[in-house]
Amino acid sequence: VTISPEALKKRAIDAALAAIQNSSQVSTGEKSTSIENAEPLSYADKVVQSALEKSKERKEGEKEELSGVIEKFVEKSKEITEQAAAEEAAMKKQKELDEATPF
Repeated sequence: VTISPEALKKRAIDAALAAIQNSSQVSTGEKSTSIENAEPLSYADKVVQSALEKSKERKEGEKEELSGVIEKFVEKSKEITEQAAAEEAAMKKQKELDEATPF
């Protein structure tokens, strides 16, 4: 029986997607990556493994990116708060000066 390259690719992609979905449900501590238990990898297994590694790298990159965005947001928020407080203090001081002068 011969399987067409397209069928192999589809099978590999389906297996990779299923593995990615399952990997998000299973904690990484439960996976064993012992070399002793390793079997020769088929093309589909290699594609699945590659897809999992890329997915993991992408998720890590997204987390780093998100933490950077959060930090910038917090810094900008502090700046705006400080600027608003400074403007309020300046307005209060100006109001006091206006009230102190009769004309």
